[in-house]
Amino acid sequence: MCTRMLKNYTKKLSTDLAYAAAFIDGEGYIEYTRRPKKNGLGKVYNTICIRIEVCNTDHSIIRWLRDTFKQGYLVKIKPRKTKAGNLSRPVLRWQLTHHKVYEVLKQVFPYMKEKNKKEKARKILEFYENK
Repeated sequence: MCTRMLKNYTKKLSTDLAYAAAFIDGEGYIEYTRRPKKNGLGKVYNTICIRIEVCNTDHSIIRWLRDTFKQGYLVKIKPRKTKAGNLSRPVLRWQLTHHKVYEVLKQVFPYMKEKNKKEKARKILEFYENK
C-alpha cells in the first residue's frame, strides 16, 4: 500500500467530521451547565457539567463515532415496553465528559449547524481555551 493511501487511513477526513457533526446535531445531546453540588459534609460547591451523549438503535454508527474519535465509552440501554406492549429495539449510547468533549468539539465545531447545540459547543470551547 502506498504511503499516500496510508495517510488517508490515519487522518480523519473532513467528510467523516461533517457526518459526525451532523449526527451529533441530529441525535446528540450537549450539556454545559453550572450548578451547586453538595459534598459529603454538606458544603456546597459550584460545579460545571460538560458532556455529550449520542444514542441510536443502529449500533454500528455509534461504534463508528467512538472509534473515529477514540474518546468516550459505550452504554447499552435495555429495551423498554412500548405503549403497544412490544419491546423497543436496544439502544447504544456514546458518552463523553469534560476534556474528551473538548477534544471532539474542536474537530466537529466547524461543521455543526444546529443553533442551540452550536452555542453550547462554543461555550465549552471557550471554557477550555480560556483556562
